[in-house]
Amino acid sequence: MTRRLFEHLAEVNIELGETRPIWLGTDFDGTLTHHQNDPATVELPEAMRTRLATLAAHPRFAVAVISGRSLDDLMPRVGLKDAAYAGNHGLELAAAGLEWIDPAAMQSRSELNRCAVDVAEILRGVPGVRLENKQLSLAIDYRPCPLAQRADIVERLDQLATRFPALRMRHALLGSEVLPRTSSSKGTAARILNKHQLAVEGTAIYLGDDVTDEDAFRELADGITIHVGERETAARFRLESAEQVADFFDWLSQF
Repeated sequence: MTRRLFEHLAEVNIELGETRPIWLGTDFDGTLTHHQNDPATVELPEAMRTRLATLAAHPRFAVAVISGRSLDDLMPRVGLKDAAYAGNHGLELAAAGLEWIDPAAMQSRSELNRCAVDVAEILRGVPGVRLENKQLSLAIDYRPCPLAQRADIVERLDQLATRFPALRMRHALLGSEVLPRTSSSKGTAARILNKHQLAVEGTAIYLGDDVTDEDAFRELADGITIHVGERETAARFRLESAEQVADFFDWLSQF
């Protein structure tokens, strides 16, 4: 059962201990900042950036931001040189001494581009829906779309996926993704960056709000996993909002 984090800080304090290094992984949209109807308008609040920078500079902490956004989109929005990054739901990684792109994703790019043409046709005339080609995946954002049309879009996307064997559909809270068939995910990205950033074994913390963050919650089940929001989740703990995430980071900075 997922428990409210601030009611169990004493337990978390014990798990973090006094000397163990701490790996802090976090989603971006909906976790560090609020969702917007237009994802291009989302900005990281300066106060949140300062909190992350403080933790990234702390000798016990290593910080990673793991997002569905592409690295080219994500990294300038976060703007921290001391952090590691994963984009496209773990298909691409960037950290000091590490640059990696999933080989299957690279091999699927031509098929992804062909699929993008068909997705655009499905979405033609549907008000408010956006299609973004992130080079390694496609994002279909139907937040502004009337609710009555969303189920039809999802059904048609699933039918389309059967024509592209190297690709798969994944439906999340606020949209859908077209992804290559690969084992890479936010969970694998979290595990790789955790091991890469920490010289010795430490305690992992991961925060996220979306369905795609469940991969990281399961991968890091031995750590401190935190869902931001109110839906059913595999995370151990829960926070209600980005404001509570900020409060939690303030609490962490005492270590």
